[in-house]
Amino acid sequence: MSQVDRARTEGSTEGFAKIVHRRDNTLLGATIVAWRAGAAIHEWVLALAQRMRVGTLATIIYTYPTYSTAAMQAAAAIRIEGMISGASGRVIRGIAHLIQ
Repeated sequence: MSQVDRARTEGSTEGFAKIVHRRDNTLLGATIVAWRAGAAIHEWVLALAQRMRVGTLATIIYTYPTYSTAAMQAAAAIRIEGMISGASGRVIRGIAHLIQ
């Protein structure tokens, strides 16, 4: 939670969010262990109920600053990891290597 601005301003950065998903980013579950976790879990419950992919949560505009931005940050991290892995990741790394 140390990357969540609201948690930092309130001095409650202890805790974590764990997202479980398949390789195709199908959401399987989510756990939040932190101060005000109950206020931040709703997006994940809705995403599971609607069978959303993790990347969908990364594209939602959140109010700022709230604890719910942890959902967006976690989803964005998973989406970025997916983008830089596999064939597309090799292409991106190859281009980056050429630029340096």
